[in-house]
Amino acid sequence: MEDKKLIIEYKNYLTNIKNYSQLTIKNYLSSLNIFLKFMEANSFNIEKFNFKKFELFYEFLQNKKLSVSSRKRHIFALDNFFTFLVEHKYIKTNPIILIKEGRERKKLPTFFTKKELKKIFKKIYTSNLDLQTKAIIYTLLFMGLRTSELINIKLSDINFERETLRICGKRDKVRYVFIHPLLSSIYKVVSNYKTSYLFTNKQGDKFSTRYIQYLVKKVFKKLNITYDVIPYKFRHSFATFLLNETNDILFVKDMLGHSNIKTTEIYSHIYPSKIRRKLIKFDTELIKKLKSE
Repeated sequence: MEDKKLIIEYKNYLTNIKNYSQLTIKNYLSSLNIFLKFMEANSFNIEKFNFKKFELFYEFLQNKKLSVSSRKRHIFALDNFFTFLVEHKYIKTNPIILIKEGRERKKLPTFFTKKELKKIFKKIYTSNLDLQTKAIIYTLLFMGLRTSELINIKLSDINFERETLRICGKRDKVRYVFIHPLLSSIYKVVSNYKTSYLFTNKQGDKFSTRYIQYLVKKVFKKLNITYDVIPYKFRHSFATFLLNETNDILFVKDMLGHSNIKTTEIYSHIYPSKIRRKLIKFDTELIKKLKSE
């Protein structure tokens, strides 16, 4: 089979059989595209690709001066592709033997200190930013959502009566988080005249993750907040301070959507009032600290 047809079939496999997210598929195909360009430049054929040629490809990645994590990501994607070829009997064996590199120095999650959070909150609270922009940053800060979860909040996910929010996380895992009364009141205003998603542009389309990243950086620059920032840093900060306040690792995993779905469901159903009290207490105390002099 021609290489191009193999790629098309592989993409269908990732989408329809493995049910991977569009972002994961995009990353896999991006790595595969680098590999295919290498193959074309050297007149190699996928079906005749062997370990010696793989070594040449790995050397090619090293010469591009990619980080260890980037090289591992490309090799992992390529290994996945050749595993697919073996399973579907296009080739007999997977030619890739993963090269074990020295362990990376584990990076600790970066987060804002209380002093930094206080400055950020005050700057945003007293600014003339539109309410939707404030709501986006408050949501990242006080609910610890992933950017992908934030942009996919639908009006139907919000229960104003119970002040709960339905979140569809990675691999379609669903969890419910409680909305602080401050955010609940803002959501009511922001949701006016919306038909589907909570956070949208003027045309009614939901934002992309890239736009949220751009928006946060733009706001920080406008308000002269000099800290390095990516949306995920808010999530790390939320997790850090929540764990510090509650000393309950299971509770934190539940709020972040890190536990498996069975654990999440059981914990949420058994201790809903406990979770709500802890979250509101945490957010209220944090807001008081950020507002105080």
